[in-house]
Amino acid sequence: MSAAPLGSAPALSTPDTHILEESDPKIDVRELPKLSDEQLYITYEIQRTVQEIREGKWQRIALQFPDDMLPDATRVYKELGRRLKEERATAVAESKSKENGNGDALGSLETEMSEISIKETDSAKSIEEKLYILGDTSYGACCVDEIAAEHVDADVVVHYGRACLSPTARIPVIYVFTIRPFSIPDAVEAFKSTYPDLSTKVVLMADLPYQTHLPSLHSELSAAGYTNTHATTVIHDPSAPLPNRALPPAIPSAASALHDYSLFHIGHPPTALLLTLHSRLHSLYIHTASSTPPTTTPASSTAALKRRYALLTRLASARTLGLLVVSPSHPSTATQLRAARAAVAAARKKAYAVAVGKVSGAKLANFAEVDGWVALGCWESGLVEEQGERFLVPVVTGWEAGVALVGDGWGLVGFLLWFLFGGGGGGWVWVWLWGGWSGGGE
Repeated sequence: MSAAPLGSAPALSTPDTHILEESDPKIDVRELPKLSDEQLYITYEIQRTVQEIREGKWQRIALQFPDDMLPDATRVYKELGRRLKEERATAVAESKSKENGNGDALGSLETEMSEISIKETDSAKSIEEKLYILGDTSYGACCVDEIAAEHVDADVVVHYGRACLSPTARIPVIYVFTIRPFSIPDAVEAFKSTYPDLSTKVVLMADLPYQTHLPSLHSELSAAGYTNTHATTVIHDPSAPLPNRALPPAIPSAASALHDYSLFHIGHPPTALLLTLHSRLHSLYIHTASSTPPTTTPASSTAALKRRYALLTRLASARTLGLLVVSPSHPSTATQLRAARAAVAAARKKAYAVAVGKVSGAKLANFAEVDGWVALGCWESGLVEEQGERFLVPVVTGWEAGVALVGDGWGLVGFLLWFLFGGGGGGWVWVWLWGGWSGGGE
């Protein structure tokens, strides 16, 4: 019997219809309002960006946008170019003014040295900066795409939007989280409805585009009589008790100290962050500022945990694993890949390392011999979930694979015992430690 003819080519690349789709399905680029010139200047922090570029004396600048911000990319490019040109002209004019002011003392050695310095400075400041918009796929847009930046020999990357703040290996970064509109009165009313007791211990945390509004919200709540609210600040430390956030001095730095606190989070956190937060705090409420009207709902990780456990049970019987590199630029990806290869070899299974760009079920379906995938990347984008399409085989994180690959099965049993009897609190952290202790952690 002859084989049936192939109806269409296999999906080896991202379809054109996905070009402007955000990896976060909650954001629809068609619904984002068009910004005025003034709003664009404020939202994308043009002034601060120009200042940092000039201070760093960078000449080749790569601009990295997530998918939902690509419609603004050309406008930001033009505005940055215009402002940089103005700054260069101002700097050259000032240096020439200083040079003319020293004309009466041309005979002195000090003036000659000053003129040489001025000319060198004038030459450096007159060099035109070159801007590049990175056009590669922005899957895992929270990470800085160092590989794409190296294609244009960039001196610095300006990273726009939310970020995992993972350290970069080879290139400096200017983070522009952007500033989203936010109604403080609506947030205060939602907070009062959620926490009627003025003495409730609450930690305030915001997604990065809303971070600038957090001090004002905290001040309003203090004025309303709340005595135990604490606002967090941004730091570059994904391993902190609250990832990338510094706890106020009133709260001990130990993660266990957070169990007495509720978290009021502005903006919807990604699943990886949600699982981490939910395991370390007493309760978690999400204030969705982008909805109309804004909503505040309690967050639950039960459904997510059920999905993760179901994936682990399927992966435990896999014979051939695919090591899926979802963040090639992440500095720890090579280390994760070596550790994953060693764990798979110790479990006497086969493994293939694959990088497919933006992950889709159609792409992964081309590898029929793979029984399960292990996603390797940063702590946020490494947790790959189905978004409007179905993965035929499980896709898990590195440490989840470590739990499933434990030879005697106790890692998976530990997960099940916690899932049935633990119910929350520090349970998720306990499972994380169990996976690392048994040799499966990243």
